[in-house]
Amino acid sequence: MEKVTLSRKELYDLVWSQSMTSLMKKYQVPYSDFKRICEQMNIPIPKTGHWMKIMHGKPVEVEALPAEYNGENEITFVHKAEEEGAVPSLSIKAIKQREIESNLKALVIQSELKTPDRLIAESQNAVKKYEKDYERVRKNQDWEHLTRPSNILDIHVSKEQYDRAIRFMDAFIKLLRTRGHDMICDNGTYMIVYGERMKISLVERMKREMVVNEKTNWKEAKNSYSGVLLIRYKECAYRTIDWAERKQPIEMLLPKIMANIELKAQEIKKERIELEERWAEQAKKRKVEEEYQSRVAKELDDFKKLIAEAERWYQVKKIRSYIDDVEAKSKNNQSDYEETKKWIVWARKKAEWYEPKSKMVDDLLSKEDITLVYKRVSLV
Repeated sequence: MEKVTLSRKELYDLVWSQSMTSLMKKYQVPYSDFKRICEQMNIPIPKTGHWMKIMHGKPVEVEALPAEYNGENEITFVHKAEEEGAVPSLSIKAIKQREIESNLKALVIQSELKTPDRLIAESQNAVKKYEKDYERVRKNQDWEHLTRPSNILDIHVSKEQYDRAIRFMDAFIKLLRTRGHDMICDNGTYMIVYGERMKISLVERMKREMVVNEKTNWKEAKNSYSGVLLIRYKECAYRTIDWAERKQPIEMLLPKIMANIELKAQEIKKERIELEERWAEQAKKRKVEEEYQSRVAKELDDFKKLIAEAERWYQVKKIRSYIDDVEAKSKNNQSDYEETKKWIVWARKKAEWYEPKSKMVDDLLSKEDITLVYKRVSLV
């Protein structure tokens, strides 16, 4: 343990540079006590949503430290260092839950829905329209033209629990937005928490009972609604997480549920960033490997060309040697020399055209023909 003494100005700077959650954890002081100390020392504290705005890059207003003050100018805290193996008095989840509870006083779950959130109103209107369509279709047996609305809140409860579920969901959405998050309906219900999409639904838990069939007198399983509401988060296709009411009604669990959701969103964000970093690293390694393989392939291709050009150059030397030999022998036979002279000129041009680095253009043959000539000569 270590005692830390802070001046009024130092405490003010701390309050506006770090979230209350981190200060509570650092000095092991409950939120209510921390707030009371700031009130006694006339130190303004950030309003609800201040740190959320900073996290999302939105502008915030910082209240100046009032100059008029006649009380104590110093406060001493006991800074508890985290020892190895030591268990903190409050978990991160508990601290976050207390912070949410302190900001929840203004949020009251309405006994009668008078000012519903936009999503609640849209869902209610869509459900009413669907019920009217259902009755009309049921009478006419025109089931093909009955479509259930998709862009509404995902609520699956009995009629007896529907009003209660709607009022809870209304408070839940408003708390989300108070915390700087959001909720959208996009072929499912999604919370946007710290920029992460989390698919959720409000569900009434089913209970399975064995009942006797009056006709057969056999016991058979029957599912029925239990009256227990829960927030269900679909983590992936095969795994869900439920935050359900047990001894306490779900209306009393809003801070706990929100704390769990925010911590889960932070975990998802961290895992996503780590995964993206691993993907980026793998992509970088693949690029380096592909560049290396490309260089190797080019080097091999260039070497094959070098061998081919060397062999062609060797053939050109043999051709020229042959031409020189024909020319020397033809000089001894004057009768055929004039005819041979024309052939020698033609042959020397072809030898020059066939050179590997020659830019000479032939009247009849193209550079593509060189490859065919080379292959045929190589096969002989």
